[in-house]
Amino acid sequence: MEAVREVESLNPIYDGRKESEGKSDWTLLGPLWPQLEEVVRRLEHGVNKYERNNWMRVEPLQYYRAVMSHYSKMAGGEWIDPDSGFSHASAIICDALFIMWQKENLNADEKRESELQEGVQKGSQVETGQTRSSGTKQSEKGVGFGSWGPPRSRSYRPVK
Repeated sequence: MEAVREVESLNPIYDGRKESEGKSDWTLLGPLWPQLEEVVRRLEHGVNKYERNNWMRVEPLQYYRAVMSHYSKMAGGEWIDPDSGFSHASAIICDALFIMWQKENLNADEKRESELQEGVQKGSQVETGQTRSSGTKQSEKGVGFGSWGPPRSRSYRPVK
């Protein structure tokens, strides 16, 4: 942002103000446009191979598997995915974006549905973190896609 302010201060025509506090600085992606373009081309490849937004209907666990598969290919020295002709790195980025979207959107729907059902059964509002009939708390459930995924309980600590 300093470089932008510096350029603006050199031109006396620009004496107005534009509030940008707290807004995302998309200019940070500037040097990454070629890589982002490959990600978009890979998404277009997926549209041609399957259909637009097909990824929204794929079981989320498949994206965790795909990330690990593409990563292992890269770690083994294979940079280009022979299936698509794009880098394995672009596949990992796409899969990670799909995971993020599904976690935010599917988890929200799942939580609302769960709260609705539990509220109807008990006749009261459901508190976050309430113990379920299985004895687990919501926070101990995977990443919001059912019983699979990395654990999220407070007792979980990654192995160093």
